[in-house]
Amino acid sequence: PTVPARFSAPINYTTFDTGFLQTGKGFFAQDADEKAMRVETIRHTLGMDLPSNVTTLIRGNKSYNMNGGDHAICRQVAFFGQQQFDDFFAWAANPLISEYRGKRVVAGRVCSLWYLLSTTQTRISLCAEGNAPVELNVT
Repeated sequence: PTVPARFSAPINYTTFDTGFLQTGKGFFAQDADEKAMRVETIRHTLGMDLPSNVTTLIRGNKSYNMNGGDHAICRQVAFFGQQQFDDFFAWAANPLISEYRGKRVVAGRVCSLWYLLSTTQTRISLCAEGNAPVELNVT
């Protein structure tokens, strides 16, 4: 599949990036031509009663995290996390580094499952309905 350079969608996420399991809803937007990406997640934080908005913005070679709540913070990420823009979907259109694995049903939608061929421990798969992503899995 060839995902459009400008793509956005609501997301459901599962992450362990804070050291414990978190799941929830959010939003993903990418503009490959502008080398820009935005990921918003609504997260519950230990010790806080209300969920907060965590937004990551990437523009070119700069990355920013914004945490909402009573004490909102916007900071440039200097030492951890994604540091520059990478197109999340470009690999799927390249037959030299992607492999088709058949059909799958995600949230009631039939999609084609593609895997990134990689020698690292990170596994990336994309289930797409035509050129529209249905599920991106990074483990």
